[in-house]
Amino acid sequence: MSKKIATREKFKSLRMRLSREEVLAKSAQIQKQLFELPEFTRAKTLAFYVAKQASREVETEQMIKDSLLMGKRVLVPIVDKASRKVLFSELRDHDSELALGAFGILEPKPSCRRLILAHESDIIIVPGVAFDLRGHRLGHGGGYFDKILREVASTKPSLPFVGLAFELQVTDKLPNTWRDVPVDILVTEKKVLNFKSTKLRSMSKYAETGVDVRKRGIETFKVTVQNLFPQAFCVVGKDPQLRGYGVLLHTDGAGSKPLQNYLHWKETGEFKWFESIAQDVVAMNVDDIICVGAQPVGFVDYVAINAFRVPKKEFLVALNSGFKKCFGMLNSHGIKILFLGGETADLPDQLRTLDVSGTISARVKLSEVINGSKIKPGDVIVGLRSGGMTKYEKHENSGIMCNGITLARHSLMQCECERKYPELKNPDGKGYYGRFAFDEYLDELGMTVGEAILSPTRIFAPVVARILERHGGQITGLVHNTGGGQTKCLKLGRNVHYIKDDLVEPDSIFRLIQREAKVSWREMFEDFNMGVGFELIVRKRSEEAISTLAERFGLGAKVIGRCEKSDGKNKLTIRSEFGKFEYR
Repeated sequence: MSKKIATREKFKSLRMRLSREEVLAKSAQIQKQLFELPEFTRAKTLAFYVAKQASREVETEQMIKDSLLMGKRVLVPIVDKASRKVLFSELRDHDSELALGAFGILEPKPSCRRLILAHESDIIIVPGVAFDLRGHRLGHGGGYFDKILREVASTKPSLPFVGLAFELQVTDKLPNTWRDVPVDILVTEKKVLNFKSTKLRSMSKYAETGVDVRKRGIETFKVTVQNLFPQAFCVVGKDPQLRGYGVLLHTDGAGSKPLQNYLHWKETGEFKWFESIAQDVVAMNVDDIICVGAQPVGFVDYVAINAFRVPKKEFLVALNSGFKKCFGMLNSHGIKILFLGGETADLPDQLRTLDVSGTISARVKLSEVINGSKIKPGDVIVGLRSGGMTKYEKHENSGIMCNGITLARHSLMQCECERKYPELKNPDGKGYYGRFAFDEYLDELGMTVGEAILSPTRIFAPVVARILERHGGQITGLVHNTGGGQTKCLKLGRNVHYIKDDLVEPDSIFRLIQREAKVSWREMFEDFNMGVGFELIVRKRSEEAISTLAERFGLGAKVIGRCEKSDGKNKLTIRSEFGKFEYR
């Protein structure tokens, strides 16, 4: 018997010990708590479950009747066994309109059904066999409610899910996977547990943390920057000394990822946690410049540090070890980069912890620049996986890379983290609101939550360089899916309609973030790479050879879409299991 099944049977047994009188008395106390919730009082449309008396669930009959008397619109479920999902129907009279349905639960008679989409409600009251102190819920085992809750969470992420339970149904921690949708609020006869803040719902979840994924404002520099290829992925300038060549100086960093490294160091005292920052910084630079077909020349790093918080010498030793390993791996694959030192700045008045970035110089023949100008209708998009483990890596990668880390940290790490280490967050910004400890192992991830966030950004250059060497004439565009996630392709080329209708299954880390942060899937595709870290736009009929070459490195590759002509400006259409989304 699985741990989940055993836990479900345990709590069912505990609930069955309650007498009918105890169920009604405790349910009345729960109703009082529920009806006082601001989320309930302001709701005009309520989606209730109908309790099954024989199961000793929290009784909802009186709640439904009183809600109708208050003039609220009430929806109740209908179980559709064929599609294994829950439908909702408007209920106008509890006593006359319900009859026994699937699983012996009362549901609207066929003649009284008025189907309403679940996301049209203002609050959903959720049943459960057990709940834990982080809001995770264990259902009755059919997955019906979880399926509809996942759909609602992606369509209307601000809609609150409220669980009702007796105190005996609440435990410290339940086994769960990404398919188990947590509740935002849990109401028992003794207390109300609110797991999520509903403030700032009009913003994107990423914007709530102070991050602008669209980087508004940088357009100011377009008139100043001397860019030979405005539609290319990177800025290319004319080499003033070498005729026919272009030069690149590209800068990028590890974003907020070092804060997660910092947390692991504070919790363990082990400086090894800082080592992976090196690969993050190198990957963010070398994989960007290869998108125009450039050859790297030299690299320097920039470390800004608050030495009152982070012991500088020990940190630099760990970082140097990371650079040594990273450049050694690249060199073994024919990508030779001169590591030319860098700068370390002590900035205790400006920084709470640390920041690491780097700058790479590169050169490219102007006649060979890949700038997207040759993309034409019929070209296909080959996606390279960001997760898993390639032959040139030593550890399994969660796939997250370096973008979206602020949202990942805030939505996954426990608020206890910022209490212990207030330097981890902006005192004026949104706090940590996650459920997990940094070292908490999840089966769905195959690693701890902290390790998943810290998975070093995959370096695609060894594979892409080989593809360019053998199939360069078939490549019309290259995209490194960092800031902007799956929408990063919009900056490449002109008048291109990118259609991605066969994307890979998102790695578990992305499903976990979407579930915990209650981010819409539309926003997830804009914030994260969603399992595809690099894209190659290639001529039709060359995709199979290119995918095969990538797979020789142990790197997952597949055709994820195609290119068509647009209506004047670049646009992107994503068709996925989560819906259709369009971006410009």
